[in-house]
Amino acid sequence: MILSIPTTMQKRWTEQNLETKASQLLQRVKRRAGLQLGGSGKHVHIPRSWVELTLIARCKGPFRIEVLKVLYASLLSAAPSIDNIPSLFLSCETVVEWMKELGCSIPGTPWGDTHILTYNIAELCFWRVYYHALLHNLEGCESFLSDLSWHIENLSFVKKVYANYPDGELLLRLLEAIKEVVSEMFQKNKPLVETARISFMSPGLMHGLDFYQCVRNLIDSETSLGSLITCLSFLGTESFLNSVLVMKLLTIVCCKDYLALQIMQAAATGKLPISSENAEIVGISGSGIQGWNWIIATEFINMLVYTAIYGENQRKYKRSAIEAGIMASVKIDSEPVEGYGLLELVKLNSQGAFGLAVQYALQQGLSKLYQYLKNDPLRRSGAHVIWTALQTAKDSLGYRAIVGIGQTKWKCWAEVRSELAPDTKHFFEQMFDTLTEHYMPEAVSPTST
Repeated sequence: MILSIPTTMQKRWTEQNLETKASQLLQRVKRRAGLQLGGSGKHVHIPRSWVELTLIARCKGPFRIEVLKVLYASLLSAAPSIDNIPSLFLSCETVVEWMKELGCSIPGTPWGDTHILTYNIAELCFWRVYYHALLHNLEGCESFLSDLSWHIENLSFVKKVYANYPDGELLLRLLEAIKEVVSEMFQKNKPLVETARISFMSPGLMHGLDFYQCVRNLIDSETSLGSLITCLSFLGTESFLNSVLVMKLLTIVCCKDYLALQIMQAAATGKLPISSENAEIVGISGSGIQGWNWIIATEFINMLVYTAIYGENQRKYKRSAIEAGIMASVKIDSEPVEGYGLLELVKLNSQGAFGLAVQYALQQGLSKLYQYLKNDPLRRSGAHVIWTALQTAKDSLGYRAIVGIGQTKWKCWAEVRSELAPDTKHFFEQMFDTLTEHYMPEAVSPTST
């Protein structure tokens, strides 16, 4: 016993010493990632910080979760520069290996922090790869594309880790789509030079970028509604990647432009006029949300939740996103149109209008919004309304686990956002800024023709 005391004390001292060193290393890496400076500054080196984070994330326990949060924050905020491509591919390959190590999730139980952070990191990594593919930045990256193709050749691990919930299907479709993009750009029997200029751009995304440019440049949205209506007529008819990208673009737009939000809410009712330019293509304009592809419907719910929280005129946006009602801003034949907010969707769900995937997205969205509202004394009435709406689904299959996932997602998101400067532009907004500048020069746009 006497002999074991020094050994025990020495072990504790060693653990404390290692924890101190690890914490100091993480602080240096955070500084190098420039989280509080929007990823810029003399001391910032994004590629090196991503490499270091993927290495120290091999540690286990609570420290690893802190590392994953920093990597997620950096991927969320760092500028999508071509200088980051080598470390981006390393991050993609590493996160694939992490997912394989996670093992099967237990049915009926919510994911923990590690599962959710790994999911979010994978999502951002592969969207960044697609961003570079859209801009033809992957020329000369044969070895990177070849290695990544090998890592995602068999995607069965995604089903094992995330199969119990629709989120897993979304991640699987993202990886499968990126796998097709990579294989199209890199073919073993064909030099990369011959295939590098393949374009993944689509008409719907182009019109979405045109409308985005008008809103970004503070041009009256009423003068550019043609591009939005045409964009919606293509939505759901194009590739998975571009359809989801358009919904993410419109989410950002709806946080800045109230009319765009109400037009989207009108589209969900199925009462939006079909674009005369593409009468044969109706997209989501031809039916209400009940007839939409479940992925588009899920992204629409995410749009409402995000706009309720981050809309520029928060009170106005929150009220409309939660309950749209009759919208005076949108008129058809001089009559105001009804729109769908979250509460209208809850009512539709109680009538059996949605499948399991959309029900899941609605429950998660309400859970996140409740977490946001409940701690603010000025928003308690709103929190009560959302909580009451959430209780309408309490008898549904897997309710507790779904709400638990929503709560953990919000906690991770809030903690990651706290690492960033308040005015930080997130990756998708930076992505659309760059795509707009590349594809939509000021003098040439679909609106101006």
